[in-house]
Amino acid sequence: MESNARLMLHGGFMFMPAYCDDLQMAGEWLDRKNAEVASLLAARTGRCAAFELARLNEHADWWMTPVEALAQGYIDAIVPANAP
Repeated sequence: MESNARLMLHGGFMFMPAYCDDLQMAGEWLDRKNAEVASLLAARTGRCAAFELARLNEHADWWMTPVEALAQGYIDAIVPANAP
């Protein structure tokens, strides 16, 4: 990750005009996608998927500096900005 970049994580969301059953299906789909992302993040960071899923479900955007992202295991390295 470049030293001047920021990483943002957030849970899935969508806007859609729909009938009730469509909204329920969409919610179930988002739940599955959030669980998949949480599993990927858990594998990447070494934390449990439940922790990552709870974080995604807080309905907040998680902005991280490169130092924070590295410390939390989301990235492997920090490189100088505009490095070749």
